Amino acid sequence: MAQVRIKYLNVYSAITGKREEILETTGSVVLLELLNEVFGRYGSKLKDVVMTAEDQLNPHIWMLVNRERVTDLTKEIRNGDVVVFSFPVCGG
Repeated sequence: MAQVRIKYLNVYSAITGKREEILETTGSVVLLELLNEVFGRYGSKLKDVVMTAEDQLNPHIWMLVNRERVTDLTKEIRNGDVVVFSFPVCGG
């Protein structure tokens, strides 16, 4: 059994009511499978923010896996990985 830490920043925390949680998976999964598990828990409101109508990551969304931005939904997620839902950080 694999454990993946999910962190929800910004609006994602408001939608889920959580800052983070641990999901247990049966072995390795790809990012899309993990996202579908999360969407199943929190409903279409979260999915509508994260995904496009074509079931691709919204370009305004940053999915980070172990501090690296990921756009490939087939990225393998393994035991101990940290997945973060975020928006791009801008400053000035």
